[in-house]
Amino acid sequence: MVYDVMHQSMSPKRNHRVHILKTQRKSSGMNSPRERIDHL
Repeated sequence: MVYDVMHQSMSPKRNHRVHILKTQRKSSGMNSPRERIDHL
């Protein structure tokens, strides 16, 4: 979460949300949407 907060201060909120989605996809890999929701 610390990394997300640091990135938020450097970029707009819209880009921040998109970046979070990309990071979540990378961290979860090719997992199913259900598993992604569980991570949230």
